[in-house]
Amino acid sequence: MDLKATLAIWKNILSPPGEASFVEEQEKGDANLGTAVTWMIGAALFAFIIWAVYIIIFDPISQTLELMPEALLQSGMPQAAIDEMMAQAESTFASTFYAMLILGLMSVPVFFLIGSGMFWIIARVLGGECSYTEQTYLMAAYSAPLFILNTLFNMVPLLGPFLILATNIYAIVLTYYALKVTHHFPSNKVIGTLALPLTLVLLFACCSLLLLASTMGALLGQVPQ
Repeated sequence: MDLKATLAIWKNILSPPGEASFVEEQEKGDANLGTAVTWMIGAALFAFIIWAVYIIIFDPISQTLELMPEALLQSGMPQAAIDEMMAQAESTFASTFYAMLILGLMSVPVFFLIGSGMFWIIARVLGGECSYTEQTYLMAAYSAPLFILNTLFNMVPLLGPFLILATNIYAIVLTYYALKVTHHFPSNKVIGTLALPLTLVLLFACCSLLLLASTMGALLGQVPQ
């Protein structure tokens, strides 16, 4: 599928949000799992390019290495141990950072397919009629461009997190319409399909925030007054 056709599909799905755009794309009969995966891989590659440019321009790795000794010293670590750790970090931090970035972006299509599969299984249990391929194709039609937008929003100072939150809420709305149309569901069944995965995501987010808060609290508690 060429870029022009892809952009036309994404635009149709994204704006305006509603059942009509999903019905239109569903009736075309172009659903293809390979296309969905290609879109998500393309979005991940775009994100990698953006992050690579960001790293080259702003060099956050060097900035992080410069800040680490002071933070470790304030946490109570001996200077000798800090010097040894920094000597090792300088040679391994950059390669580890890039490896984590690449692996993280490579996992984007995998986690997308798993997420779509979770929705599909729940929908089928509730009486859904759509195939996994068709549902995944339509979900990729908005997941890929929204992932690209979130990557760009990550670069926006201060407002970035709020823009990403708005995008994620919009993604939930689009998922509602996608499930409603593809599985011919009434609203209550769509909400039932969305409830479990979203609850798991919220629990994971809450646990991550609590872990971060407890870690920061422990570090702050060790800072000399």
